[in-house]
Amino acid sequence: MNMPEPALNTIVAPGDAAHPSATSTPPPRVDRLDAECFTAHAAMEQATAHWSLTQLTAAAGALTVECARRREAMFADVLRALFLVPQAEGGPVARVEFVTDSPCENGTFWDESQVYLHYKDGAVDEFEDFTEDGEGDADPVYRLLDDAFRELLTDIAADTPPQPGDHLIVDLETGEFERSGKWAM
Repeated sequence: MNMPEPALNTIVAPGDAAHPSATSTPPPRVDRLDAECFTAHAAMEQATAHWSLTQLTAAAGALTVECARRREAMFADVLRALFLVPQAEGGPVARVEFVTDSPCENGTFWDESQVYLHYKDGAVDEFEDFTEDGEGDADPVYRLLDDAFRELLTDIAADTPPQPGDHLIVDLETGEFERSGKWAM
């Protein structure tokens, strides 16, 4: 006996697929879920009401990890847009490094004012804000990238809070993040 395909946006729990007569058929699967199912609180409660606490916790963990992964990818893209062009005599920027600020009462964060650019030739410079045009206004594209940069840097610190003295190094070629307690010279 074949199991019916689940309706659109049906969430299939692992126990649902283990029907005794379904040993020769693969378990039903849902390729894509409509995000609205998870963004509307009442819909999410209804969709997950039959989940065990373990299943709900596993799903929450998976979604949290995916959020952090996407945030880091977006952050790397913003940094590429800001710095992957030659900035000075050192050639293109290969990595961008952040250090922590002084601990505040609500935690330690990455210091958005202390950004170090590591060039492909090995030179390292502290980033100084892009110069303003003659009118005293920053380039509108730069302003949008700068706003995204600051927001994402704050969110990344919330995902995995840094400790005092930590360094975050973002490789612009690979998009990889490295955290350590020392300079990435």
